[in-house]
Amino acid sequence: MVLVIGGWYPEPKIRFNISHKVGNLIRDTIIKDILEPRGIYNKNDSDFVCMEVTTKKDTKEAYLSEPYLDKKNNFITYNFWLPYEVIEDAENVNEEYLKQFFIVLTEFLRVYNIPTEEILRLKSKVESEVLNNDKYLFEPPDYEVDIDQIIKDLGIE
Repeated sequence: MVLVIGGWYPEPKIRFNISHKVGNLIRDTIIKDILEPRGIYNKNDSDFVCMEVTTKKDTKEAYLSEPYLDKKNNFITYNFWLPYEVIEDAENVNEEYLKQFFIVLTEFLRVYNIPTEEILRLKSKVESEVLNNDKYLFEPPDYEVDIDQIIKDLGIE
């Protein structure tokens, strides 16, 4: 299995301002501390598991969706639905994001029979690296994107 983290935001202008470095750290820590020691992770495998972070403005609580299986490509996707306003309105966005993400991650890792204690250790390790570390702050792109114009050009109203 190969583990990837992605993002999918079905509503215009609704997304999390979280650095990709946070997702990379979470993925790498899961692989190193949980999957590799159990022989679950194999970089050369053809089976992919995607943890896809998603939200909508009206998403009020964190939950794990039923997996979507693409049998042709051996790709299974789990949507990690996270509460948009709870995270975006938080005093510390990274802290709230991690809190909500790990609620869903706990459900996800139950599929692989990972004990809750190990997930809590993983959460603590990630939090100690991310929180109060400017390296993990979101940096907006240095170019202007006119979402309204893109939507108009696509004919989406």
